[in-house]
Amino acid sequence: MFVIKNKKTQKFAKHTGETVGNKGLQYTEYPWEMVDKQEDAQQYTTLEHANEVAFWELSAHEEWVMVNTETDEEFLKKVGKYFPV
Repeated sequence: MFVIKNKKTQKFAKHTGETVGNKGLQYTEYPWEMVDKQEDAQQYTTLEHANEVAFWELSAHEEWVMVNTETDEEFLKKVGKYFPV
């Protein structure tokens, strides 16, 4: 599993469960909060998925790293591969 960490603050990204602009649902501009513990963060099964979320959904003004929860190995965010239409 992988989590996303802010390189500067050392906190982890957790999705709040709120939606962004979906009709009939709660609206929020930035549905993320930062948590102190890795186990409280949003988890992803692949490095690629975590990277896509970090690239497309989290603040572009911050530096993000993906952390392997089993080995604690860190991977710098790369350019996202998916391009939404």
